[in-house]
Amino acid sequence: MSQHLHSLGVYELMKVLHELHKLGYQKLRWMSYMAPSGLSLRCHITTQDHICADREIVIGGDPNEIWCTSIGTMTTGEDIKPLVKTFMNENPRLLEIGKGNDPEYVEWFKMLLHSLCRDSYLCKGLRRALI
Repeated sequence: MSQHLHSLGVYELMKVLHELHKLGYQKLRWMSYMAPSGLSLRCHITTQDHICADREIVIGGDPNEIWCTSIGTMTTGEDIKPLVKTFMNENPRLLEIGKGNDPEYVEWFKMLLHSLCRDSYLCKGLRRALI
């Protein structure tokens, strides 16, 4: 099932993070950037401790504190609900350090999701999921 997480689209992966925020893992952060080839987006879920001021990922330390993948599609239309549990089961250390409150970041991330999907048929189900 872990391989299935790595085949999600960007929107679905962002929705997984949004669901984790709702479950109390509000210290988890999203960071993404274009791969050098320009053909995919590299996506990371980690904590603020692993993101430097110059917006780079710090890979040192425990590799279980950073989840990453490379995504070539914006959306797959997948139902992410069962995959949230998979993510949780496979990333206990990341969840341990990601547990806590950060309502300001969660609200910013929620607004990011709304703005990405405004007037987009790709995200018609996302608006319902943000409630």
